Amino acid sequence: MPRSDTHRPSVLLIGYGGLGQLIGRAAGAGSNFDVVAVLARPGRDALVSQDLPGAKVIRAVSELATPVDFAIEVAGHTAVAEVCPALLAMGIETAIASTGALADDDLRGRLEELARKAGTPLRLLPGAVGGLDILGAHKLAGLTRVNYTGRKPLTAWKGAHIGLCESGKTIVFQGTAREAARAFPANANVAATIALAGLGFDQTSVTLVADAALSYNVHGIEAESAAGFFRLEAAAWPLPDNKSTSAVTGYSALRTLNALTTSIHL
Repeated sequence: MPRSDTHRPSVLLIGYGGLGQLIGRAAGAGSNFDVVAVLARPGRDALVSQDLPGAKVIRAVSELATPVDFAIEVAGHTAVAEVCPALLAMGIETAIASTGALADDDLRGRLEELARKAGTPLRLLPGAVGGLDILGAHKLAGLTRVNYTGRKPLTAWKGAHIGLCESGKTIVFQGTAREAARAFPANANVAATIALAGLGFDQTSVTLVADAALSYNVHGIEAESAAGFFRLEAAAWPLPDNKSTSAVTGYSALRTLNALTTSIHL
């Protein structure tokens, strides 16, 4: 629900890694919302104080001195499971970037129930992918297939414990969005978002590729329904300190926050 243009929404930021810092620095430079608290792991306090001198650093939702208007998560799947239920139970509208966590049907069902009881929506950030509006329209027309292909540089797969071709392309994964979210949580949030907007986790086909020729991330969607067919591809520069995450995901979060006080929405 849009707030008055004269009201600056108070925001809880969950996570202060690369995405959190992008949001924090943009908020610190001037915005139409106030980050009043940051839920961050130990070791981030100095960064938060530097970027957001007026924000309180907390380790748990229970440490919030007063309820906030809005919460936004950019901390990973574990945070969705551990933090978001408490926020929704408090009636705090919440948006999440780590949509892959919702591949867990029990967690998704619990969050849906909490959001319904509180009358508070749980928002899913589009992140690095576009076309979710037209994908949703095709869903109403009767989707027959949705394919997602994610291509990322070799550095994005560091720590994945897989053999990679150092001079070409390696298909890291082929399967469903549910399997991708579970096997590669740091690389499959886009697949999960597409699944949630379209055919679901078990009917969305996913291919993940390590491409030695790339220095950025590429996300591609193909979908077809009785209403037609569409193909979309978007390139996104990765965060400097986290090559598996696209910087535009942080700007997607900022767009959501800035929209809290606007009366016309796209």
